Amino acid sequence: MVCTVYIYGFDPLTSISESATTGNAVGMILPFALGCMFTYAIAYVGYCRSERIITHIMGVSFCIVAMQICNSQYVTEVKVGFFGLTPELSNIIHLCTAASGFRLMFVWITFYFTRSNKEKKYRTKQKITRNYIYIACGTAMFCGILQT
Repeated sequence: MVCTVYIYGFDPLTSISESATTGNAVGMILPFALGCMFTYAIAYVGYCRSERIITHIMGVSFCIVAMQICNSQYVTEVKVGFFGLTPELSNIIHLCTAASGFRLMFVWITFYFTRSNKEKKYRTKQKITRNYIYIACGTAMFCGILQT
């Protein structure tokens, strides 16, 4: 993000996605990270069925984000992305699935991670500290989502 905002001068909100359209070396980090998140989320078993459903939808959302690029001044093709859509429609799908994926990630991190091993024998100091970290990360994600 430092590279895309300070070197290329992109808007901080769209900088990471838009950097993939410039052809710079940083631009390939996001699709790779989204692919890793997709793989992890699809393979994740979790503690209950609702958690599996959330992580699978989140994974599919991140996969679509990687396949459909956002609208950028560097995109000159008429049809873009895996589905061959117009840049404007691809941008809408990109932004909607990114919002969906990150919102579900917020729910997953904030509520499901903190819910596991609640019995007294598992409530170690390390588990309590991790729960606070998950809640803090979830709160930071929620604040980021509110900015969009």
